[in-house]
Amino acid sequence: MAIQVVTDLNSVRRSTNMTLAFASAAVGDVFVLSLSSEDQANYTLAAPTKTAGAGAVGTITSRVATTLTGHTYSGIYTCICTTAGAVTFSVATPGLSMYGAVAIKFPTADGYSLATTPVTVKTTGSGAPSASITPTAAGNILVAMNGDWNAVNGSGRAYRGTVTEEGYEFASVAATLEWWIQTSTSGANNIGLTAPSGQIFTILAIEVLMAGAPEAELGRGWGLCLN
Repeated sequence: MAIQVVTDLNSVRRSTNMTLAFASAAVGDVFVLSLSSEDQANYTLAAPTKTAGAGAVGTITSRVATTLTGHTYSGIYTCICTTAGAVTFSVATPGLSMYGAVAIKFPTADGYSLATTPVTVKTTGSGAPSASITPTAAGNILVAMNGDWNAVNGSGRAYRGTVTEEGYEFASVAATLEWWIQTSTSGANNIGLTAPSGQIFTILAIEVLMAGAPEAELGRGWGLCLN
């Protein structure tokens, strides 16, 4: 078993619906779906829906989302597998714009779970992106994303802490978007990027619980990337 990551990313403006397909899931597996688009006011993305596959999921719940004009739109959704099998999620297009999605499946067999009310954070600001999140315990997983409405080129990006990047998009006319995961430490965790600066940023994050050694997070599998 391993964490599985599926993305739908394309650093151009487009108008096709996004598709996030998992070949299999077991009952109790946790899905975290992180979505972002270039502008909150004009290009808010619809909630993901389960559209194909023999597997089934429970309610797809919005956990944290942006509401601030003059920033990127970002949103994190979660759901739990209720019937084993393949699961495909879709996200409707907001019109011609730049957007992307990263979906992660956390296997219950590896000890992953989700709190009834997960710890989340939403932080907006300017400069180098920074946010503080206090997890319930060290060794859990923080699923995070950043959207830069100022569209600063992120080719020289540097993260705060040790992370695994799961997605990146950049279009100079639209936005810069990053997705990553990291293992939590005790107390307040400072997350985000130290570079580049000059951003108008939106950081969202959610905690996924992990029973057992944090090293289990390193055994990861990759899913199909569909654009």
